[in-house]
Amino acid sequence: MKHAALVALVLSIGLNAWLILRVLSEARAGAPAGTARASGPRNAGPSPRASTSPLLDASPAPEVGNDAGLDALRARIAELEQRRSELRARLAAFAGADPVFLIVHGSVGLAEKLRAIGKLTEEDQEAALQELAEDADRDEMKAEMLGLLAQEQDEGALHALGRLLQFMRSAMHMERFGLEGEEWREVLRVMQEGQTADRRYAAAQIMADGDSDDDGYDKLRNRVIAMALRIESDPRIVEVLVRDVGFYGDQLPDPDVVAALRVAADRLPAGDLRVSAFASLARASLLVDGGQEIFDRSRRAFDPALRADYAAALGKCVQRTAPDLSEEVRAERRSLLREIYAQSPDESVRRSLVIASARGLGLVAATGPQTVEFLRGLTLIEPDAAMKERLSELADQVETGFPLDSWAVERILRGRE
Repeated sequence: MKHAALVALVLSIGLNAWLILRVLSEARAGAPAGTARASGPRNAGPSPRASTSPLLDASPAPEVGNDAGLDALRARIAELEQRRSELRARLAAFAGADPVFLIVHGSVGLAEKLRAIGKLTEEDQEAALQELAEDADRDEMKAEMLGLLAQEQDEGALHALGRLLQFMRSAMHMERFGLEGEEWREVLRVMQEGQTADRRYAAAQIMADGDSDDDGYDKLRNRVIAMALRIESDPRIVEVLVRDVGFYGDQLPDPDVVAALRVAADRLPAGDLRVSAFASLARASLLVDGGQEIFDRSRRAFDPALRADYAAALGKCVQRTAPDLSEEVRAERRSLLREIYAQSPDESVRRSLVIASARGLGLVAATGPQTVEFLRGLTLIEPDAAMKERLSELADQVETGFPLDSWAVERILRGRE
């Protein structure tokens, strides 16, 4: 983009210089051709074909009928030659410049940047989008992004827009898009009706990162999410939705969204995305029924891969709020958790299960013989020597009367001082 502009400017300066040299040459030689052109009144006005060169328009060549005019022409030629040399040097520098830098820091609009990024290699795309996300002003870019979402036809630009929004969510953490009534209606409309996955993915990113005080927003948004969870086939979009409905905090989840999440979780293949869906479902269960559904599902999971994904999902339940359970229910779930623990080959999953038991799952109290018994039992079945030692340290701490803090559990099990 900038290369083309610089080449055009160099050519324009060259043309200016050639025209002025021609005028000077004709003036010296008597210029019959020039006389023919000047046969009309001297100040008859501009030619019907006005110059398109900004340099000629801004600085018209002086009259050449005397020595002062010739001197002025010579000075003008020297100035143009100097500027042409400078621009050639700048063009040479741009020829070797990093394309990512030129695109990200260029003066063109967001649409042009994303179209250019869409034509880069995968590695350069990621670098450009990450840099653009770090420098982005969400409020300033919102209108451009919504315009692209609704009207852009370049699929490469739409793909880049979705990824840019993903990087912006990571870079800006808890900041959210403030959406007005017509804005969020348009986002949800695209989420429902978008013809391509890239367009729906970009809409899902804005929806997941958006917020509005308008009446009806949450209700319509939940309806769109529930529909998409049931029918969406693009795993990128399903991932955004599953993580967006993570059910953090104390607010009860929408029943229709939870029902759709069950459908999505049960049709996903084994892997990280299914673990995320199970984790969202587990947090919803902890809020609605104290975790009964997710523990029942874990108990009925006989397939090793399915049970492994449930184990990883339970390990992600580390939210601050834990359900208020009777000791009978706690004992039953601790017993099931020991079974899940024993069947988990991944040490990081086993560690997460212990941390979650002391936090979001609410299975381990700060003190008491039941907590000591639970930790000693895990020590007996733990295959890793370092992890076994840390579990024993936790049990000793509780047994000596020192209250077990959930953050201390995580610190000790991760081997942190």
